[in-house]
Amino acid sequence: MSTCKLLRDEEDATLSSNEYYHIEYDADVSQCSSVRSLLREELETECITTSKYCSASIGFIVGVFIQGSTLGLNWMIAEVGKSHGSTKIPPLNTYIALTVGWTVIASTLATAVLFLLRSLVVSTFYSTNNVDCEELRQKEKFMLQVIQTMERFTAVGAVFGVGMAWCLSDILLGVQSRVLHSSVTIVVAALWYCTRSR
Repeated sequence: MSTCKLLRDEEDATLSSNEYYHIEYDADVSQCSSVRSLLREELETECITTSKYCSASIGFIVGVFIQGSTLGLNWMIAEVGKSHGSTKIPPLNTYIALTVGWTVIASTLATAVLFLLRSLVVSTFYSTNNVDCEELRQKEKFMLQVIQTMERFTAVGAVFGVGMAWCLSDILLGVQSRVLHSSVTIVVAALWYCTRSR
């Protein structure tokens, strides 16, 4: 009678926070299909959880960059005006046009980062999966799930990052009255993350 055991690989597990497993079996490999299926489900769940956290972190960094660079642009405009001996404040329309223009550029760069990450995931997937067509289709479904998770959590992380940077800048600039408006975005993004990350 064939037996099949799922064992934790202690040597590999010490190298990472993730747990690695190996399957011990005798002559009949087919007896281990159920164990392999359980192992695959566990690894897929861990992969989705990790992609949620990492994607949200990347989005947060991008969001802070967008807001911080926009504030930096406004400061740069004021400093350039002072260096040229101009005591006049640039027209409000100029400030708005430059700020909106830079925000569009920064958002485009953030979208490009997300596109490149997606391309990297896809290229890595196909370069490391040399399997038959049926198994490849099953793995492609999981890859699409990972990509969708990555896109959603990156976007929410970016919104959270923009909101946090906005609140911090309002506090530093002494505009406490606007902190409440900025915090609404943070709360909504945080609630979405908490409900979807489970």
